[in-house]
Amino acid sequence: MSFPLTIANGKFYPVAFRKGPQTSFYRSLPVLSKGPTEHSSALNKPLLHFNDETLAAKYSTEYLAKQSQVTYLIPLSGRLNINYKGQPHIIKPGTLYILDLSAGDAIKITNPQRDELSNYLVLSTESMATFSKMTQFVYFDLSTAEGMRQKLMEIHSIGHPSISGTFKKVSMGRYNAREDFNYYPHKRDANKTLFYVVSGSFEIEGRLLQDRDGLMLWNTDQVQMESLEQDSILLIFEYATRW
Repeated sequence: MSFPLTIANGKFYPVAFRKGPQTSFYRSLPVLSKGPTEHSSALNKPLLHFNDETLAAKYSTEYLAKQSQVTYLIPLSGRLNINYKGQPHIIKPGTLYILDLSAGDAIKITNPQRDELSNYLVLSTESMATFSKMTQFVYFDLSTAEGMRQKLMEIHSIGHPSISGTFKKVSMGRYNAREDFNYYPHKRDANKTLFYVVSGSFEIEGRLLQDRDGLMLWNTDQVQMESLEQDSILLIFEYATRW
C-alpha cells in the first residue's frame, strides 16, 4: 500500500512507506495505488498506475487491463520478454514500449535471463478517444558521456494541453553530482508532474528524494532541482488532468 504525504501543491511518495505484492520471485512497489492492478485516486486521472516491479530470472507475471488504457513499460535493469496477443518482444534498458490495451487484455511479462533480476516500471493512463490506438517502441540512450549529462531527455510526448486529459510527456535524465537545473511544466493550472528517482538522490523544491522516492507536484510554473550524487537518474512524467 502506498502512503502519500501531502505537502503544499503536491504529494510525496517515499519508498519506505510503499508496500505491494511480494513472492519469492516477484515484487511490486506501487507508487500511487494499493497494488499493481489497482487504480490510483480519481484525483490523479487520467493516470491509473505507476508501479516499480522486480522479476526473478526465468519467471513470469501477468498484467491485466481492467479498462481501455495506454500502458508504458520501461526496463531499468535486465531484459524482459513481453508477450501481447501471442506476439513476443524482447526489450531492455533504453526502451519505452507503449501498448494501447482494451479492457480484458493481458500482457505476459517474463524475465528470460539465466540468473539476473529484471527491474522495470509499469505506467498506465486512460485511453484517449481523440487519438488512434498505438503500439510502439521508443529507444533512448542516457549516455554517460560528459557532454550528455545534465540534460533532460524527452522520450515521448503526445496530445495537446488544450484538449482535456490528452497531454502526456515522459522524460529522463542522468546528472552529475551537485548539478542545479529547472523543470518548467507545460501548463501550470491543468497539468500534474510526477518525479521519480530511478537511482541516486535529488533535492526537488527543497525536499530530499532518494532512490525510488516519488513526488507529485501541481500548480507550479517552475520546479527547482539539484542532483546530489554522481550519475543520479530522474524520470519525469507530466500529464494533463481531466476536468
